[in-house]
Amino acid sequence: MKLSILTRNLGLLSAVIILFSCQKELSFTESSGPQTQSPPVLDTLASTYFHCKIDGAKKNFTGSLKALSTRPGGTQYSINISAKLNEDPNDAEGINIILNDISPIAVGTYGDIQQGSVISALVYHPATGTTTYGSGLFPNPELPFTCKIIAVDDNMIKGTFEGDVYLNGTGSQKIRITEGNFVAPF
Repeated sequence: MKLSILTRNLGLLSAVIILFSCQKELSFTESSGPQTQSPPVLDTLASTYFHCKIDGAKKNFTGSLKALSTRPGGTQYSINISAKLNEDPNDAEGINIILNDISPIAVGTYGDIQQGSVISALVYHPATGTTTYGSGLFPNPELPFTCKIIAVDDNMIKGTFEGDVYLNGTGSQKIRITEGNFVAPF
């Protein structure tokens, strides 16, 4: 008999624990009562990354990933997202995404083709460090540079990108960058 009561109580206790562990976290304010607590737009620095394919080869840029937000001359807003392939000071391989607009950079699509006030660029520096490939200078690229900002806040920026970049912007040699995605800290 005692075993039956103990089993029933353990079952009831387990059901209560499961019920309360599945409840959303709540916060209270004096004026509004309970509200579901919403997570920040972007998570912690531990979730930063910068990946893409360069001419079909997967690259994971793990060095010096950062975003810098400026307003040079007070006339336009700019965000420069940069990443090096690694932390080796002798390896110059890296990528820069430069977003410019007369309005603050926000969720949306930016590209190297001037549309209204938006002019942006993608720049790739191979490991040699002596050459630069860029978008925006070569007219009518096969795959124009586009960057889609998915989320942005005061601490981080998240997006995807792709586009053709040309040796010194001249069109003589092309590199295709695809499947790019990033979360970069400011």
